Amino acid sequence: MRFLVFDELHTYRGRQGADVAMLVRRLKERCAAQDLVQIGTSATMISRPDATALERRQSVADFATRFFGHGFSPEQVVEETLAPFTEDGPPRVEELRGALEAPLPDDLASLRRHPLMRWIEYELGVEREPDGSLKRRVPSPLTEAARRLSEVTGLDQDRCARAVRELLVHGSSFVSEDGTRAVAFKLHQFVAQGRTLYSTLESRDKREFSLDGQVQAGEGKLFFPVKFCRQCGQDYYHVLELEGRYLPHPVGAEPEEEAGPQQARLFPHEAAGKALKGAVILDGVSFPFLDNLNGLRDLIPPGRRVKDNYPDLSEMGFGPFRHVTLGSAHKRL
Repeated sequence: MRFLVFDELHTYRGRQGADVAMLVRRLKERCAAQDLVQIGTSATMISRPDATALERRQSVADFATRFFGHGFSPEQVVEETLAPFTEDGPPRVEELRGALEAPLPDDLASLRRHPLMRWIEYELGVEREPDGSLKRRVPSPLTEAARRLSEVTGLDQDRCARAVRELLVHGSSFVSEDGTRAVAFKLHQFVAQGRTLYSTLESRDKREFSLDGQVQAGEGKLFFPVKFCRQCGQDYYHVLELEGRYLPHPVGAEPEEEAGPQQARLFPHEAAGKALKGAVILDGVSFPFLDNLNGLRDLIPPGRRVKDNYPDLSEMGFGPFRHVTLGSAHKRL
């Protein structure tokens, strides 16, 4: 092996970091030639936003040394080289004010020279390093860009936000000489991980919800954790079955004893007042979305167990739900 290349190089921690480190070293021990060339590529390997070019390269070199188990110097780190899209550099204030009142550019050459487009590139896209080279700016919200543009021009902030938005959308309709979009801006939405959702075992139009994790819902009702199938998005209740009763499954915990409560799923049935019977179980794995039981039996290999006609849960006071054992609903067929 003459070359060892890792694409999408990222930092690794804990057990995953140890696994990757051992994989690299075992691979080199068994396959490496005498002068093995080791290469890593990444678009996100940075130290900190305000780091100098030398500090960035040193940080990447230190990481590559630990990752590959081989020494790297800052001189061996190749960074991207950026070239401006616009012409004539940052605009003057007078140019900006006039551009906000003028029509949008109607061709690619005019877009490159447009004062607002030049301001957007140097305020939102790139900035100059001390050595004159360009580096990417930290992403900025549109509201912050509009505020800065308003301070520079003295114009209304809402008017500035509208102008920036319109020019970005308009510029994205032009195609550069290399066939790419002239203004390829990105929109980012950051969504924090939500907490577990809890709901009472009632029909969809009556059930109550909570994010607080309490068990009691009042009036003799309980909150049960609601989960969602990763393949199809179907929601279900994660429960424990114990002596004919259903209890909320503790989030993040597993039953300790085999003879204790059994994990189960309760799937809401859309037809109000009718509990579905006939949940199909194959070796303890459920297929709750298949209605044609006869057709399903034709696919079951000899010796597999099929169980249907689970009890009508409405008789137990649980409303229109059906019970299936915990397992994948998609992977076995």
